[in-house]
Amino acid sequence: MDDTQQIYEENEKVLVHFQSRLYEAKILKFEVKADSKGKDAKKKGYYFIHYLGWKEKWNEWVDSSKILKLTEKNKELQKKVNAKAVSASAANKKNVKGKKKQKQQPVEDSSDNSDSASGTDNSSDDENNSAVSNADNDEESVSSPSGSSTSSSTKNNKRKRYSTPKIYLTIDIPLSLKSKLTDDWNLINNEKCLIPIPRKPTVSDILKEIEIQHESLEQVKQIENFGELLNGIKAYFNKALGAILLYRFERLQLFENQKVHKIPSDVFGAEHLLRLFVKLPEIFDISHLEPKSKILIKLTFEEILKYLENNIETLFLEEYTPATPQYIKNAGQL
Repeated sequence: MDDTQQIYEENEKVLVHFQSRLYEAKILKFEVKADSKGKDAKKKGYYFIHYLGWKEKWNEWVDSSKILKLTEKNKELQKKVNAKAVSASAANKKNVKGKKKQKQQPVEDSSDNSDSASGTDNSSDDENNSAVSNADNDEESVSSPSGSSTSSSTKNNKRKRYSTPKIYLTIDIPLSLKSKLTDDWNLINNEKCLIPIPRKPTVSDILKEIEIQHESLEQVKQIENFGELLNGIKAYFNKALGAILLYRFERLQLFENQKVHKIPSDVFGAEHLLRLFVKLPEIFDISHLEPKSKILIKLTFEEILKYLENNIETLFLEEYTPATPQYIKNAGQL
């Protein structure tokens, strides 16, 4: 194939390889350039692309070898590639932490002095790993978007000698949703973007649709009071949003909208609902529940996550809104 031939049109959405991931991007323009300097330089076609959801400073020239057509087959490939990158990054972080622990001297287990609600440390890795390993280190911050299914913040808590040990719910978040959490963390904390609110569909809309679509499924028929369980999730979301589901940078946005919008589940959407399932394993004590209740709750959570995964393209935003300079200034004063 002629390397100078234009394959992709301007404004066409494509998938672009960047480091170990595939990102959605838009073709801005095409030019034929020399691939190197000198007399023997070969001419090659290059595309100037914009990564969707990222600031313009990330726009760059790439050759066609890094670009894929935005087809259903390639979208599936994107999910696999990005999921593999998330898993590799999380495994690398775990290995680093393990080595650090081996070097530390044993200390008496006295109290939980962690600054982070998720139990993550304050060390920073390179830009690719930061989204998975670090959260906004604050007691009211949402945990990092690694989709961890077990709680580490409770390991050092004192327990009464004869008390029943707490058992926390385990949740397996699909890899494609973990990738969304990673991008969400990066866009808000690094790129200073915001999720525009009110969102459509809202959390209330999503849970209602799940109830309607799933009421005929055999598995859901086995879940007694499925609608009531969904209402319980909505109530839990409304209480948790301001306390543990927002990043520090988003709090001003919530404050600015509280006078107009009273109920969080009628304002926020899939992005914040997904964060709830990152936090639940750390705070949802199921030790007092009957075995049957534990199973029903777990099945309900799995149904919600399955719905989010199956409708990932329509429920989640492709692009966030860059915060204004005034918002960034005011947010920094909170």
